[in-house]
This record gives sequence, C-alpha cells and structure tokens, in this order.
Amino acid sequence: MICNTDMEQILSDITIKDINHRTEYPVLMKINQTRQPYWVVDNFCGIDKTPIDASVNLTDLEWDGNEIYLAHTTDLVELVKYGLGIIISWKEQLEREYTQIPFDILLSIDHGDEEVNPSATLRFWAIRKQYHYIEPSFVELQKFEQPVLMEQVNYKL
Repeated sequence: MICNTDMEQILSDITIKDINHRTEYPVLMKINQTRQPYWVVDNFCGIDKTPIDASVNLTDLEWDGNEIYLAHTTDLVELVKYGLGIIISWKEQLEREYTQIPFDILLSIDHGDEEVNPSATLRFWAIRKQYHYIEPSFVELQKFEQPVLMEQVNYKL
C-alpha cells in the first residue's frame, strides 16, 4: 500500500487487522464490442447498459465508472476503515479470479467544509500496456491535497 503523508496520519489511528471486509461492491468482468475485458462494480454509472465501443480506452472507462462514494459518517477514521474494508474485499476477489491482470485501487478522502460533510471515494482500474491512470508512487500521491492511498493488485516483479 502506498499513501501520502496526510493519509499516513489517518492510518496511524487504524489497526488493519481490525478492518471488516465489505462485500457489497463485488467486481464483475464485462467485455466490449471487440471482446476485450473490462471490470466494473454493480453501480457502474449505468454505462454497462450499452455496448462499449472498441475505441474507448478501457482504463479510463474504469476510472470514470468505478466510483464508490462513501459519506455515511463525518469521522475520517471511520470513512477510511470502511473504504479499507472494500479494498480488502476487492483485492481478495481480484487475486482469486483475475490473477493475470494487474489493478490499481485508489482511496481518497475529502475533508469537506461547513456546507459539505467529509467523504471517501474509491476507484479501481486494470493496468493495460503499463498505463496507470495515476502512477503508484509516493511522489505522485504527495501531489494530492487530500489524503489518498493506493493498493496494487496482481503485480508481478
């Protein structure tokens, strides 16, 4: 797991072994018009109702469509814990069912303000031809103003 300094602060209040797995967002494999696979969660912005054209960048499509928004509490630690539970479940499923496909998973936190409550957003996408929507590095994640972490799945050394 890679995270920026702001996320490290939040994680210091969390014991990973105490995270509850969250299975309400299972990953599904779909195929586009040329039989190339892409992966979605159940609430994939309704985009899976139409055939996906071969010209669509599937990694970008996954980034746009696989957005899970959490805003059930104003406690940042609880938001991160909930998000980590989803990440753990996704990672286990992706390792079990799609072992040859590398994926990136991102969890970001919005602190909110006086009009908007804090929230967390999760996304995941497959890595194709070495293309990462966001490079998984501390230097890259440090550029984010909000707390953010990435988990890499099925990476081969």
